[in-house]
Amino acid sequence: MLPLISNEQIRIFDSLGLHKGQMDDNVALVTGSARGIGKYTARALAALGARVVIADISPEGEQVAQQIKDDGGQAQFVQTDVGDARAVEHLLATAQAQFGPVDILVNNAARARLGKVLEQPVSSWHADFTTNLLGPLMLIQGVVPGVIERQLGVVLSLISLEGMPFMGLYCANKMALRSMMLTLGKEIPPSTGVSVLSVMPGAVNTPLLQDMIQSFADFWASTSRTCGPRCRTTRATTAWCPWNTPLRRWPGSVPTHASSTASSWTATCR
Repeated sequence: MLPLISNEQIRIFDSLGLHKGQMDDNVALVTGSARGIGKYTARALAALGARVVIADISPEGEQVAQQIKDDGGQAQFVQTDVGDARAVEHLLATAQAQFGPVDILVNNAARARLGKVLEQPVSSWHADFTTNLLGPLMLIQGVVPGVIERQLGVVLSLISLEGMPFMGLYCANKMALRSMMLTLGKEIPPSTGVSVLSVMPGAVNTPLLQDMIQSFADFWASTSRTCGPRCRTTRATTAWCPWNTPLRRWPGSVPTHASSTASSWTATCR
């Protein structure tokens, strides 16, 4: 079993003035915490002493909760579809019964699918907006009034870039979430002691990112358009690579490597 946090993480905590036990009196709820960013956010909060509610649609969240418990922390897994109003009500009720009112809310759960704006059906837009925007909204409405009353707490939502090709649906969701968080921050008086934050973590090697890279690889390989001179492919096909779009429109000028585990297709663009 891995330790709850590594020596490197302890060093980072120390540099930020954080220490084990600092959040002993806090309850944290992290959505999308069965893997990736959410998983390690939950583990970090547990390492600081918070009682953590692991909320995820995947049953893998139970393993994360058990790992935290095995390492001496406190955690409870609640299998949840954050786009389902009844599931959100059940999640908040379970958190309250198990640990007490939530002090720290991390909206990390998200759905991401690849496609062109002109081709994605309206039903997909409804489904993804329900998960990526209305889910955080329902949780915020369920948690924030109590946080304001206690005059202490944090509400944090993860956002992303805007205007990425073939990710219009995901980007629109995240920009709407960013706007909602900005509005919420202005509506809650600073005197309450409540922090409202949006975090754009950038590209992190998570299962979600790997799934997206796989989807990109499959999509590019099926196109007939040719990539620009900055992209070098190792597959005998002509594939259009959005990473070759100019910097002003796409963050592809940053050295990036994409690979497909299901095929031999790889590309590196600069």
